[in-house]
Amino acid sequence: MQPGQLHYGFPCDRRGFYDQDYEKKPGETVVAAIGDSFSFGVVPHAYHYTTLCERAVPGLQVYNTGVIAAGPAEYLAILRDTVLPLEPDAVLVSIFIDNDVAEAHRFTTPRSFLAQWFDRDNLQLFQVPRRIARAVAERSALGKAAGAVQGQFLAVADDLEATYPWLAEPGLEQPTFSHETFLQIEADRSFYICRPEGTAYDEPIKRAPFEMQRVAGKTLFFVLLIPDEFQVEDRLWGELQQRPGRAGLDRDLPQRLLSDWLEDQGIPYLDLLPAFRAVPELPDGQRHLYHQLDTHWNRRGNEVAGRTLANLLAPLVGKG
Repeated sequence: MQPGQLHYGFPCDRRGFYDQDYEKKPGETVVAAIGDSFSFGVVPHAYHYTTLCERAVPGLQVYNTGVIAAGPAEYLAILRDTVLPLEPDAVLVSIFIDNDVAEAHRFTTPRSFLAQWFDRDNLQLFQVPRRIARAVAERSALGKAAGAVQGQFLAVADDLEATYPWLAEPGLEQPTFSHETFLQIEADRSFYICRPEGTAYDEPIKRAPFEMQRVAGKTLFFVLLIPDEFQVEDRLWGELQQRPGRAGLDRDLPQRLLSDWLEDQGIPYLDLLPAFRAVPELPDGQRHLYHQLDTHWNRRGNEVAGRTLANLLAPLVGKG
């Protein structure tokens, strides 16, 4: 983001991060949080999980250095070029169990110019018409532009509860995507990461935190595993399972692979999946921890993440 650019009415800091300007106070323990749009945040700053974590642990500052659309290769660059020069007491790297898993191949697979040229996902000539067509179809289905969470571009508001009532009442929120488009997104993701025979992603996603820990050196290093919504909402998983070609998918496979490996390497981590599944369902049978038809956390999801993360980081305070 641009310095000062507003996101949910909150100005990004001088580095373009969705947080207050970094300043380490005497006696304070600082943890720098690196990640993608989950870390950047899709809620007002006061409801963001790093803010809630700070509030729960006096003497702790969690500096949010999340960048939209970043992946493991970018996390390494942010760690090396921006975070480590700030000399935090610890680094927390968030791995979203989907996009980050798919993009981790850039750690291990150098690609030639020709390989990139013939990769249609890399070509504007292919992507622009495809995205325009999808946007037109989504507008027709939703009656509005798709892809932006409700309220994301509202002006500065003093009364967050009144300005964003759907954050407290998920049923009031407008969907980000049409139901069919959202299901297709989740179907594609789950098919890629939940096939026992399709774990070619296994080695690259292990290599990424290992390399980041090496670069972090003596700075404490933690990994946060962020579950996809289909792993949390049983109804969504049931809908996906009704689609053809879904036999044998293992919903929890990515977490098991990564957790076992992180433990073997002695890398401290926090898997949020158990905490998210422990949230009681609301009367409609869903937990409502993600935005409506959108795979980013809403206020409720951020509260669970912030509370769980506080338990992990609280022992660090006073030891720096």
